[in-house]
Amino acid sequence: MAQVSLSAAHALYTGPVLEGEGAAYLGIDVAGTLTIVAIANDTAPASATGAGGTSDAPMRFAHAAASDRLLGVVVRGDVARLVNVGMDRAAGRGKASRLADGSSEAVFALPDIADGAIPQGTPIDANATREWRDLLWLSTAARLVGVSEESLLHSLEYLQTRTQFGRTLSSFQVLQHQTVDRHCDVLMVRALLDRVLVHWANPALRRALLPALKALAAKVALATTKSSVQHFGATGFSHEGDAGLYLRHAMTLAARHGDERTHRRAFARTNIDLLGQV
Repeated sequence: MAQVSLSAAHALYTGPVLEGEGAAYLGIDVAGTLTIVAIANDTAPASATGAGGTSDAPMRFAHAAASDRLLGVVVRGDVARLVNVGMDRAAGRGKASRLADGSSEAVFALPDIADGAIPQGTPIDANATREWRDLLWLSTAARLVGVSEESLLHSLEYLQTRTQFGRTLSSFQVLQHQTVDRHCDVLMVRALLDRVLVHWANPALRRALLPALKALAAKVALATTKSSVQHFGATGFSHEGDAGLYLRHAMTLAARHGDERTHRRAFARTNIDLLGQV
């Protein structure tokens, strides 16, 4: 899955990679094309109200154009509850928008409504829900790593071929230093991604490392893609080249399933000795 997410980022694919598979993963049997909403949990606090466990906090979700149903999940302690909403009814309660990279997202408060085959507030496996949330974080972080890698390569190719004042741009020391910094950043976040995969079978360690990975991946992707736009100059802002597209995609992924600040705070709350276990 991580490799698929990396490949999607290298190819500048902006649609859902894992988001549409949540129903099968959680064992939910319902007809139609489904989208799992970002899960409300301790890293994105939302107040649960009523027997259905619905949330009044704004939630963001990315979805494919063919999706016809949302499945929101609210986790409290050891209990997970399902919020079952048709796309047509959700559209009336939320605001759909087109993001900078061309993908779609909607923001809404999970409504206290239900339709379809799954009763509102259906209990589901909280552990499976947390594992699904972890997979969403991993997939998004891996896409950010892929964007960083591809953007860096794209920039390096340009610096080695573009000439200014009779010299290639790669011969200018300030650009060399900047590119080396970005290269080290990309190597570091890729190493952290590999470390998360190595320790995936350890839930406690995985959930301590994942917020660190998502936060660092967002930071590195934004820094790398911004540097690339700077290297390309005016063409970096145009739609004719890919530099600006990588930046816009990084901006979108950095905010998906929790931004850098959210995951930094989540990592700060982890009560685990990473140095003793990693």
